[in-house]
Amino acid sequence: MIQRIAFDYGRTLFDRERNDFFPEVSAVLKELSNNYSLSIISYSKCDDVDNRISALRKLGVWELFEGVWFVDKPELKHSALDEMLVRFHLQPEEVAVVDDYVIRGIAWANERGATSIWFRNGKFSSVEPSEEIGKPNFEISSFGEILGCFAP
Repeated sequence: MIQRIAFDYGRTLFDRERNDFFPEVSAVLKELSNNYSLSIISYSKCDDVDNRISALRKLGVWELFEGVWFVDKPELKHSALDEMLVRFHLQPEEVAVVDDYVIRGIAWANERGATSIWFRNGKFSSVEPSEEIGKPNFEISSFGEILGCFAP
């Protein structure tokens, strides 16, 4: 049973093309937080972390997250996801990962046995999962569709 949802930030919560959050982000996160713990695990340049936190505060969702990792190298994302399991005493099957890039979050989720939700949009939408990565459990094209992945 899923207990925690880990979100990527760029192109998953935040639409880089519009330089704003996806329209449904605030409402969907608030709804999900009623039943699940939320985390952010995302690659971010060091000089952008404060801006991301400030933007999440301004949107009114920062306090919904328990456990936020902004790693400064893409290859560290998998380690941060592993650290989340340890910190919150979770098994992979108790976690869902929402990511726009199959090479990072989706690959980790599929490898570990977590639920993978591919938010297929933007820059990485044409990067198909390889046979090694495997297909995600869910594929969505708008942020609001995430709620359907957790329907009873």
